[in-house]
Amino acid sequence: MQKHYSFLSGFFLVMFLISSFLVNAQNIQLQSSSFPSLPATSCTNTQLDVSVLKLCINAAHNGNTFSISGNTITVSLDYSLGPICLGALSMNTENINLGMIPAGTYSVVIQGVLNSSVVSTINTSLTVNSCCSAVPGFTPSQSTICVGDSIYFNNTSTGASGQQWYENNVATVTSANYGKRYNTIGVYTIKLVVSGTACSDSITKTINVTGPPIVNLGSDRTICPGDQAVLDAGAGRDSIVWSDQSTLRNLIVTSQGTYYVEVFKNGCSDKDTVTVSFYNVIDVDLGNDTVICAGDTLELDATLTGATYKWQNNTTQSSFKVYAAGTYHVERTDANGCMARDTITVAVDTNCNTSGLGENGAFREVSVYPNPVKNRISVNLPLGSSKVLFTLEVYDVQGKLIKSKNIEADSAGRLSTDVSAINPGVYTLRLMSKDENFTAHWIKE
Repeated sequence: MQKHYSFLSGFFLVMFLISSFLVNAQNIQLQSSSFPSLPATSCTNTQLDVSVLKLCINAAHNGNTFSISGNTITVSLDYSLGPICLGALSMNTENINLGMIPAGTYSVVIQGVLNSSVVSTINTSLTVNSCCSAVPGFTPSQSTICVGDSIYFNNTSTGASGQQWYENNVATVTSANYGKRYNTIGVYTIKLVVSGTACSDSITKTINVTGPPIVNLGSDRTICPGDQAVLDAGAGRDSIVWSDQSTLRNLIVTSQGTYYVEVFKNGCSDKDTVTVSFYNVIDVDLGNDTVICAGDTLELDATLTGATYKWQNNTTQSSFKVYAAGTYHVERTDANGCMARDTITVAVDTNCNTSGLGENGAFREVSVYPNPVKNRISVNLPLGSSKVLFTLEVYDVQGKLIKSKNIEADSAGRLSTDVSAINPGVYTLRLMSKDENFTAHWIKE
């Protein structure tokens, strides 16, 4: 007895699972469709017949719905089915009245819906002829315009004895064509109703009036020389044109000037202009490369109000004292964040003020010209040095003798010598006679 009960339980379980599967299967199958009263016209009701195969005899037909959107007609046949499917094949034909459909050619989508889910679909097409002698039609000059622009609607209707234009269901004019300037953003529905012999027909289209794209390059700006400004025309544009005719979103600016951009979106445009200027940066000047005597101090001064400083050894004072030969530099950043830089090379002469290199002992400083020099250097000696024979010597910063010759000052106390063969650098010139000695520091370019 217990085994018999288990067998029956298993049987009913299997039947329940089969029924559940059938409920969830494609129990409603659309087979075919037809329009029995063709050709269809816009002034008569259109009938649609749909053949439906039901796999469950207890599937209930709850009715039909349809909608028209543009040139698409969607028809839904609604069915419901409980948890148990009573399996049996049933072929039915559903007769659906679509009413009077405006003239045109349509795609027809027919859906079988079971328990709110689409389980079967077939597609067909339908052409509806106008039964009125007047066939409406018009063409807008544009479908999307910028606010403040105008649209012209060209009436292409045939067989019409009169017409009435509507905007958002409000009657406007009865003229053959229609035009208007739109000053408010929005979507507008334009309808044309044409009249024939004891009949009328209509056609509807929509236009979109959009606002201009807003572009803002920001305020005029000032940057440091050598820096760049990035101008942004914004995203979501149909096209962009800068003052240099480039068309990218960003413009990289490295020169002073006034720049403009025009942006376009949906036929609308907007412009903006910005001026980019440079700060006036005061150069830092540490002076020309020079020579100091051993034991002397040279103070390099880069002082500027409101500035910060960074020397070659990372110190941050406004000045720097030099005691040894070397190359020194400073980076000075002013109150606007702009940086200026200068470099100086300092040599040390270990033979400054040395006695015994002439009968008169110590050397006297004289000036040379030009300084720096490329080819030939000249010296103006003090009064009393005319027609005096000197020994001329040139030393580099290491104290190495580079050139030596005997030379006589002219009647005006001037003398000169060719230094074109000497390498660029800092040098010391010495002039020695039996009565006096002279020295000068100079730079060879």
